[in-house]
Amino acid sequence: MNLTASEIRSKILDEFYANTYTKYLFDNSIQALGISYFEKSLEKKSKLSLKLLRQLELGSGSGEHLPFVKEIPKYEYVCLDLVLPRTEKYLKASHIQLRAVVKFIQGNAEDLRFESNSFEKVTATCLLHHVSDPLAVLIEARRVTKIGGEIIFVIPTDPGVLNQIIKRAISYRRLRKLSSYKPELILALDHINHVGGLLELCKFVFQNDELEIDYIPFRIKSWNLNLIARVRVIKRS
Repeated sequence: MNLTASEIRSKILDEFYANTYTKYLFDNSIQALGISYFEKSLEKKSKLSLKLLRQLELGSGSGEHLPFVKEIPKYEYVCLDLVLPRTEKYLKASHIQLRAVVKFIQGNAEDLRFESNSFEKVTATCLLHHVSDPLAVLIEARRVTKIGGEIIFVIPTDPGVLNQIIKRAISYRRLRKLSSYKPELILALDHINHVGGLLELCKFVFQNDELEIDYIPFRIKSWNLNLIARVRVIKRS
């Protein structure tokens, strides 16, 4: 094998996202129901007291979360991702008022090109387990959020016990039919950060803020026994 580690990772993940990702998660499957559940969970815990003028969504992909947005900012809803979307499918499925303020921007969540205190709300679904430097993402999210503003991250509980049971019972079977690569290999390359470590980073970065971590669907305070960890922060200083 003459490829470097970086080339191997890129080769496998580029093929996954180009040929398998959409079919696996969004094409009339149980996985599509799971993604819908994740997206809805982001909207349930908003406690923002400021008037929402600008919102930033990190790792927005093709705008999959847009149809689930409940509160529409007055001026701008910024969707930021490493790659600009090829389609406006999800934008067309969202509210008319939201479509008027959505702006897709190419950028890196680890190094945001926005001024400090720019947004009343910053959100992300299923982002932190992918990024190379989750600490940088959390620090940057806090920096660009206004004092009194809200930050919400939804994190899959990978590699929690319940998470792994669901994967082996349902997800891996479907993924094996769609890809020539083993599901375990794809996720080993793609989900590089452990939920337990991510939650510890959240506790550190937001230690001086109002921080709430809850778990879904069973509300037991254990990521091993749930599918989602939801982090909600009100920035205090």
